[in-house]
Amino acid sequence: MGLGLDLDAIALSAPAASAAVRTDRDRLRALDAVGLLDTPIEDVFDRLTESGAAALGVPIALISLVTDDRQFFKSQCGLPGPVAEARETRLSHSFCQHVVHDRAPLLIGDARLEPRVATNLAIGELGVIAYAGVPLTTAEGHVLGSFCALDHEPREWSPRDVTILESLAAATMAVVGMRAEALASADIGRRLQAALVPEPPRLERAALEVAYRPGEQRLLVGGDFYVCSTLADGSAGLLIGDVTGHGPEAAAFAASLRSAWAALLLTPAPLEEHMRRLNQVAFDRQPSPEMFATALACTVAADRRSLQTCSAGHPSPLLIEAGEIHEAAVSVGPPLGVVEGGRWTHGVLPLVPQAAVLLYTDGLIEGRAARDSPQRLGFERVLSELRAQVHRGTRGAELLDAIVGYATRAHGAPLPDDVAVLLLTLH
Repeated sequence: MGLGLDLDAIALSAPAASAAVRTDRDRLRALDAVGLLDTPIEDVFDRLTESGAAALGVPIALISLVTDDRQFFKSQCGLPGPVAEARETRLSHSFCQHVVHDRAPLLIGDARLEPRVATNLAIGELGVIAYAGVPLTTAEGHVLGSFCALDHEPREWSPRDVTILESLAAATMAVVGMRAEALASADIGRRLQAALVPEPPRLERAALEVAYRPGEQRLLVGGDFYVCSTLADGSAGLLIGDVTGHGPEAAAFAASLRSAWAALLLTPAPLEEHMRRLNQVAFDRQPSPEMFATALACTVAADRRSLQTCSAGHPSPLLIEAGEIHEAAVSVGPPLGVVEGGRWTHGVLPLVPQAAVLLYTDGLIEGRAARDSPQRLGFERVLSELRAQVHRGTRGAELLDAIVGYATRAHGAPLPDDVAVLLLTLH
């Protein structure tokens, strides 16, 4: 029947095929490794099954992954409601297990007349009469399941039908491969990003809270970074920075600046001298002349009564004192990696007891003011929301979550750029 397959000559029974599928541990490990089982519906796979159903003129098309006890439908087009919602059946309803076992296409014109599948429960419960399935095969040769078409009427499958299914199966596995690469890249990105925005350290006589949110391009590593440390004299040092762009180059540049700053702090020097040396590192390490970074360095004195600041083109810190918020007056020098021999100056601000210092990257204020609005959210709207939250008594991590949540809701989607916010509260 079709392609010269002689199903009557195949001695293997359905239970035996099911047992063989269940015990192929290498195949099951490969199936688990692709990370598709029990994942949400994805449009890219649904478009493939919809195309298959339309091209073959069948009511049902599936991307079916066969485990040791069930078949999971990564995508389905045309299944009846309850099965479509469950997106799986037991192997008692699976024709695809035979494709997996045989590692070859399976064509059935009328399942009621085929001894190998005549007792399959999908015939009576789902109305499956005709079936055509081709293997979904990894580059290593493991068959994960089948791309298949089903009909409620008897049908003679043509070589053209098989060619269409094989093309769709190849497209499916290409998507699976790209998806795996993207997930692997995302995992590397998450680990690299964790190095740039680590968990906040414990500080004496102060508490540090941090919020970090990746931008809408979640698979691209961002360039936001910070360094927090206690210095030898008991003061607390903070640096927050933002490299232009995304991706490995931006992350590597950010990592260079972060590491260099941590090393610079080991040698006592004014903040402006540290910033000058960091600018030299930026010129040495920048991947291209177009890539630069903004940075804001702060030092809270050991007695917690004053704040030194030095800015390289970065937004100024916000001071929260006695329930009021204001932007600190800071002298701003050029961003890092823009002007060789640039000059920076530091300023000193008094701090009242129980004050808090908030540092942020500009991703917080550069989203939209409202969904589909051409206006940016801007500093003043964020400051107004911060004041409202502080007056409500919102503090610490809850304050950071509230303000980042506000910016995200205003934008109406994940913010376009990464956001890092640090809040240092003095005790």
